[in-house]
Amino acid sequence: VSHWSHKDVLVYTQKTQPGEKKDTSGPLPAAYSPGYVEATWYPWWEKQGFFRPEYHAQMKHARNETFSLCFPPPNVTGSLHLGHALTAALQDARVRWRRMQGHKVLWIPGCDHAGIATQVVVERQLWKDQGLRREEMSREEFVSEVWRWKAEKGDEIYHQLRRLGASLDWERSCFTLDPRYSEAVTEGFVRLHEGGCVYRDQGLVNWSCALRSTISDIEVQSRSVKGITHLSVPGHSHLIPFGQIFLISFVTEDLEDEVVVATTRPETMFGDVAIAVHPEDQRYIHLHGSRFRHPFNSRLLPLLTDTSIQPELGTGAVKVTPAHDHTDYHLALRHSLPIIHIFNQDGTMNSHCDSWLQGQPRFDARRLILEALMERGLHRGSEEHSLVLPVCSRTGDIIEPFLRSQWFVRCKKMATQAIAAVDSGRLCFTPSFHQKTWKTWLSDIRSVGPHVWLCYSDWCVTRM
Repeated sequence: VSHWSHKDVLVYTQKTQPGEKKDTSGPLPAAYSPGYVEATWYPWWEKQGFFRPEYHAQMKHARNETFSLCFPPPNVTGSLHLGHALTAALQDARVRWRRMQGHKVLWIPGCDHAGIATQVVVERQLWKDQGLRREEMSREEFVSEVWRWKAEKGDEIYHQLRRLGASLDWERSCFTLDPRYSEAVTEGFVRLHEGGCVYRDQGLVNWSCALRSTISDIEVQSRSVKGITHLSVPGHSHLIPFGQIFLISFVTEDLEDEVVVATTRPETMFGDVAIAVHPEDQRYIHLHGSRFRHPFNSRLLPLLTDTSIQPELGTGAVKVTPAHDHTDYHLALRHSLPIIHIFNQDGTMNSHCDSWLQGQPRFDARRLILEALMERGLHRGSEEHSLVLPVCSRTGDIIEPFLRSQWFVRCKKMATQAIAAVDSGRLCFTPSFHQKTWKTWLSDIRSVGPHVWLCYSDWCVTRM
């Protein structure tokens, strides 16, 4: 049995001023020691300008070829991780190889302000260090804290890249909020808008009540719930039960009949504008054209028929809440229904609800609404129900579909062109089986979007 033995760690002890060339005249250590080998080289490389494209003019083997690369700017949310180190090693090997071939090489470093990600980290740190919440600060005070964080973490990231030996041109380092780059982004955005690729419109977006912000599709995680499951939700002091479907009675205008709808979201009832069934569902044909009383106000809800309704799910009848459900939103557009938004930005109930609900957190409102339905004799029970919850990856908040005015990128045309590029052979994948993933993903964009529960196909690029 072999035993691991501790090796002495050798340290380079020669006195070398920063930027001076390392003295290699002495004997080398018997075994490789990274600390000994790497010491003092990097400051000398920088001082000599080896990493700048201008050094190309001094190269005896220079060729009239250029090679440029941008290091993917890390978020200023913390330190580098192993993935950054891998990327740096791969790119560094490539740019050094090109320099050895005589190419004029530019490898640009930088940091990404990372928007909402940095905001979350800074808010967490403020609460930990000072017991402060963002809402208790002015905009200027909070932005100042973000810039302070950027200065601290940006320097740490650059120091780590230097420790890795990455041959980056530090005189051209950039930050995504630097004035020059912000101007370039604005210019690009205006050109895309003028070209019809970017537009502003009302649409359902992924809204995080905890962040009070729209978040991107990639920041939404799907959590499967099989049966009753209690989860922690920001803004609520107690666990919230999910995994139930509730049966609620809506009575006809003449009080002679009823329809029982199945819903997993009774808290959205004050945004209901209609009831929908499949046109061929025999159970409801006698009710076509009827109107139903809203359980809590004088609103009369028409019974709609639409082929998108699945008769085998629940009771086959659903309530239509366009402002807070993607499927309902598109159904409302087809049938010219009104859209009633019932939540404040923090997820509390707004003035479109009765006074006894206003200001209540949405999942507390669910409980209160169910209790009120029971008092009115309109609650027909509940069942365990498997569902998929959209969860904010940054806060654990349950994502709320919100109707907001935002900027969107048109994706349909781009997706069609991207698929055609592969079909024609102009774009190739290695290994080739990734073509199937490419086509499946882009076909989803052309139809209902990258998530099963999303129906809006264009890409929301703002956080308003």
